[in-house]
Amino acid sequence: GELDKELNKLTFTGWIDEQSKLILKAQIEKLFENKIVNDFYSAHWTVLAEREILLPDGNILRPDRVLLQGDMAIVIDFKTGKEKPEDAVQVQTYAEQLKKMNYKKVDKYIIYLEAASVVAA
Repeated sequence: GELDKELNKLTFTGWIDEQSKLILKAQIEKLFENKIVNDFYSAHWTVLAEREILLPDGNILRPDRVLLQGDMAIVIDFKTGKEKPEDAVQVQTYAEQLKKMNYKKVDKYIIYLEAASVVAA
């Protein structure tokens, strides 16, 4: 399917080797067993991927993925490695900015790719 096609592209271009492809495929399939993750990819969200948010002080935030629907938003950050407290702080910073942009309900999630786990932040 679509996952195999994308993973084959990564292998063909040399980004990952065959063994990494199998590991990555298993991790992604495990993630999609999670109902929350499945909803992230449903059609009722407007998706902004790595879109910049310019702050009044000139700094730029770049969340990995933001889902929008009406006055609701979900901010998602993808991480490798182990869970760290500063990961949640980063996602909360993104959420605060979205609230300043008049999104009333903002949910925050961190997806740890290697552990194939989803953490509400």
